[in-house]
Amino acid sequence: MSYNRRNDYDFVSFIWGILIFYYIGTKIEDAYFLHTNGFIFWILFILCLFILGALITVVLKSVEIASKLRRNYKARNTYCQHGIKGGQTFDKCDICKVEKDNERIAFELKEKERQRKNIIQQKSTELRNQEIKRFTEINLKNKNLLYKLTPNQFEDVIARMYLKLGYEVEQTPYTNDRGKDIILKKNNVKYLVECKRYDFDNTIGREMLQKFFAAIVEEEAEKGFFVTTSDFKRTAIQYSKDIEKIELINGSQLSLIMRDLYPENHDSNLIKIMCEECGDIVDFIFKDNINSKLCVNGHSVINNFDKEVLLPGYLDNGRCCVKCGKPMKLVSYRNKKFWGCSNYPRCKSYQRFIQ
Repeated sequence: MSYNRRNDYDFVSFIWGILIFYYIGTKIEDAYFLHTNGFIFWILFILCLFILGALITVVLKSVEIASKLRRNYKARNTYCQHGIKGGQTFDKCDICKVEKDNERIAFELKEKERQRKNIIQQKSTELRNQEIKRFTEINLKNKNLLYKLTPNQFEDVIARMYLKLGYEVEQTPYTNDRGKDIILKKNNVKYLVECKRYDFDNTIGREMLQKFFAAIVEEEAEKGFFVTTSDFKRTAIQYSKDIEKIELINGSQLSLIMRDLYPENHDSNLIKIMCEECGDIVDFIFKDNINSKLCVNGHSVINNFDKEVLLPGYLDNGRCCVKCGKPMKLVSYRNKKFWGCSNYPRCKSYQRFIQ
């Protein structure tokens, strides 16, 4: 049940009105009708107030009608620019009538064109986000792209990878994560994931696995996945075999998983960009240096697609922040989910999450 403060104000005003009405009535009765029957006085008093209210209403309505008649009279006697009395206001001038129709038609055409361009702009943005998402997924098997990601972006990529593999995914805070980056659930079984975006020569040792194993025990998880873009030292591999609780995924294995999840097709290098004038779709080859092409209707279409837009935040639904243009990420807070800007706290924009 919603609370409306205005209802309280209306009720208080009504009570005050009753009290003022009663106060005025008693003062008049004491001053002029002291020997009159009280019941008859109050009936006459209420009747007089109704009559007074009706008279005031009639007067105000009469003033309004008189003002309207005066405006109509003035309009009838106003000459248009072609010298005809009431020509523009009452359509007595054929030239004014044609001009008014032309203005109306021009406004309707302009409004239709505006709506058409808005629709094309919307579709163009949707296509662009779809292409970014598709091209990003295709290139995720490329370890060179993974090396260019920040550690936080790498965590986002791995979270979406396990989401696509059928797990329920919950990302922990980027800092103070207590030895785990992602919590997975599948068939009511909990798993943990630790992500390390390291260069190839920066291998993972036993110490990191011991810390991760402590987090697995603390969370009472069934198993853990340690994912890295580099590789593992022999001591780490042996430790994993001994405890049988941690599955190791190095850079090569990660590339194979990505290749299976996001297979290539014949148009892997083609980028589709929509003309914002007519809606025609123009194909560009990603590796070419062609910046613009003409669509079938002769409009110039600019290729503004480059490697900088290959961000993992677009892996969700091609969703980006309306304020700063950065990718949106799915956030869980107090048992609620919403899309939050990845540029937080600099940008605090958010969008509603629909399941």
